[in-house]
Amino acid sequence: PVQNGPAANGPPGARPPQQVLAPFRLTPDQEREWDTNLIAWERQSGAIKTYKCEFTRWEYDTVFGPKNGPKVESSGELKYQGPDKGKFHVMKAFNYNPKTQKCDLKGEPGQLEYWVCDGQSIYEVNGKEETITERQLPPNLRGAAISDGPLPFVFGAKAASLKQKYWMREITPPNVKDELWLEAYPRVMSAAANFSKIEIILGRKDLLPIAIQMYDPGQNNQNRTVFQFSKQ
Repeated sequence: PVQNGPAANGPPGARPPQQVLAPFRLTPDQEREWDTNLIAWERQSGAIKTYKCEFTRWEYDTVFGPKNGPKVESSGELKYQGPDKGKFHVMKAFNYNPKTQKCDLKGEPGQLEYWVCDGQSIYEVNGKEETITERQLPPNLRGAAISDGPLPFVFGAKAASLKQKYWMREITPPNVKDELWLEAYPRVMSAAANFSKIEIILGRKDLLPIAIQMYDPGQNNQNRTVFQFSKQ
């Protein structure tokens, strides 16, 4: 059965999203340099027609998980077709087992996370309950919703939208030459409910994602989810 979910934004006439205080300030020179990077990222992202990659995901929990490793390790596949179609599918997942002190297999592939965006709606598939939840996208979000999926910043980068939603800056270490490291903080409260900070690593030449680290909401919260991507 298909279930209807809430719209991706509020009703017409809703109040503007509540802003979050800036965690840092850029100098005018840094602002100009960052604008140049954002424009290049948008141009490169817009040129991608199709893309397919595998990912590995590690979920760290400092309270209920092990001290020196992930609580859950999973892997799957990510597909994208520009400008707004995509699929995210977790195909294997392993939970940490205190007895063996490693992650053991959890669930069947059909019971794991799976969502598809066709440009008009986002469908979340629940294999265990055999349901599909449809979240229809308002007309103003169609054509750009892929950037608001479970993995923000992976595809569909729009400079103006990124500046509106996030406080962002470059944090590339001096000794790293082939990668672009970014740090993003939510600029609106609705995004702050999902994460407190995201760190992104892009390839310097193609500006495609290499890794993403997402910190859970809450000040100084060290619980995080890490993605690593590999091209197919």
